[in-house]
Amino acid sequence: MLKNIKSNINGFGFTYPELLLVVLIILTVFFFTFPLYKRFNAEAELKNTAQVIRDQLRIAHNKAINGVQSENSLITHWVFHVHRSANEYEYESAACPVIEDPSATGYLQRYNFNSCPNRSDYILFDFPKRLAISHQYDLQPEVDLFFESISGYMKVYDQSGNYLGDTIDINISSDEYPDISVLFHVNGKGNISEEKI
Repeated sequence: MLKNIKSNINGFGFTYPELLLVVLIILTVFFFTFPLYKRFNAEAELKNTAQVIRDQLRIAHNKAINGVQSENSLITHWVFHVHRSANEYEYESAACPVIEDPSATGYLQRYNFNSCPNRSDYILFDFPKRLAISHQYDLQPEVDLFFESISGYMKVYDQSGNYLGDTIDINISSDEYPDISVLFHVNGKGNISEEKI
């Protein structure tokens, strides 16, 4: 009787060796497919994040070209802000009023995203923890892409409002899989091209 129980587990007709073999097969399949599943998720997260960033860049550029005014009814530059530090990555957008008069209050802050006078339409976007964002201005933890009203021209400034250049390459990459990344190139005319690496 005891022998039958040992050889016929729970009445299903499986012996211990047969059950062990099934478990080993399941574990083998799991260990081979789980890394593929993790990589697939990382690629999907990167793709979705890159799409949102690309869309926000294009929205800022289109608003600038079309002369869309801010919510406080001012003629504005539309700005895309990239913040990266050792432990924090984020991106934001907002409208900064066009100030041409050097004697105007706030003139010196007109290209400072955080301090531009009468900034409005502010949106902060969460950046996934497993991804990183970088650009060629490595010494600058924060850069601002100003899309100029009507012309749509793009200029890059640092966090203090100092001019850096009229092109930028924004790279979004996976911390877990360094070989997975998306590169956006934004030129002085505000055109955005994408390259998957």
